[in-house]
Amino acid sequence: MYSRLKAEIGSRRLTQTEIADALDITQQTVSRKLLGKNEFTLSECFALKKMLKTNLSIDHLFNKE
Repeated sequence: MYSRLKAEIGSRRLTQTEIADALDITQQTVSRKLLGKNEFTLSECFALKKMLKTNLSIDHLFNKE
């Protein structure tokens, strides 16, 4: 799930803990969302896109593959 998102996170060497802190959720919740067990909210999508400083669209970044 979310291969592009995971690639962007990896290329910036962000940890799930850093993402959780930025989104004000737990690391376990981040993990579940990246695995596709829970959905990202729209506000979380925009916050992550901003955090990643990417030009990718939300649709492209959060495409479930």
